[in-house]
This record gives sequence, structure tokens and C-alpha cells, in this order.
Amino acid sequence: MERKLRITGKASVSANPDKIKVFMNLVAEAQTAELANSVFSKKVTLINNILKQLGFKADVLKTESFVIDKNYEWQNNKQVEIGYKAVAHYSLVMDLDYAKLEKLISDLASALGVKVTYNVFLSNEQALSDKAIELAIEDAFNKAELIAKKSKITLGGLVDINYVSEPGFTTPLRAMGANIAPSEDITITRSVDMTWEFGK
Repeated sequence: MERKLRITGKASVSANPDKIKVFMNLVAEAQTAELANSVFSKKVTLINNILKQLGFKADVLKTESFVIDKNYEWQNNKQVEIGYKAVAHYSLVMDLDYAKLEKLISDLASALGVKVTYNVFLSNEQALSDKAIELAIEDAFNKAELIAKKSKITLGGLVDINYVSEPGFTTPLRAMGANIAPSEDITITRSVDMTWEFGK
């Protein structure tokens, strides 16, 4: 019979989020593809002007996707072509500044009726995860030593370590109409399974 001691070390580390990622959808409709694209370009220019007035850098707006295609609507229980529609999804990353975020959302809504969502995140999440793993290993060692002491056994060599990568922390997207309020700390929890042989 194998004589082994298996311990799960666990640790959680928390930190304040320091970044906000904003997502916005832009739509332009017109009778022709060229006109839809023209209307769309004017809207993008307006968005960039709003961003500039709020102090954002010129290249902060990132295109996630862009599609221009025929536009349809239901009429008398069938789809009827009514022109073209340009649809794009944009994002930008900013420092955690709720007053600036609120102003951005308000200006975009007033000028374009743009749908905006956002979430908060931690720019150094990997460092936080590494710290949690380090503390989880320390936790496993401390538990093993305590159990060995109280059970009057001697620990031998470490024979197995198992760490299963866990998903990073994510926050739900918040809608444009939601109240903007400071987010809670981001907490990352990590666990490590460690196995020791009994000593001779």
C-alpha cells in the first residue's frame, strides 16, 4: 500500500481594477452601399471628434469588425430589400476613470445614439495570478507540515504536483443605461495539488 499525503493548497489575491474596456456598435443605413459607407464615415469622424475632445489619443479606437451588406425588413410576411446597412463594432481601452467614462457614454448617446457597453479589468492580472499560485504552494506546504507534525509522521520527497489552469477573471458587460459605480476588487483564486511520500 502506498503511503502518501496529498494536499490541496489554495489562495486568493485581490486588487483594484485599473482599466476599462468600452465597446460600441455603429450602424449606418442608406439606399446604396456607397451612401451607407459615406454616412458611416461621417459617424466615425464624429466619434473620433468626441474622443479627441475628451482627451483620448487619435488611435485609441480599435475596429473589432466591419460589415456592409444588403439591408432587409419584413413586409407582408416576406423579406424585402430596402437598401444597404453598414455595421461595425469598436472598442477602446482607458484608465479607470468613471467620470470620464460617464461623459463618454453621455456624449456618444446624445450625438449618435450609439449603444455602449463596458467592463473593468486588471492590467497586471498575470502578476496577480502568479502571486496566488505562489501562495497556494506555500499553503500546501504549511498544511502538509502541520498534518505531519500532528500525526507524528515524517514527510518524504515531493512526488507529484498538479495545477490546472483556471480561467482569468472577467466582469459582465454593463449596458449604457446602467448606473456607473466603482467596481469591487478583482479576486483571483488558484489551487495546487501536491503529494508527498511518507518518510522512512
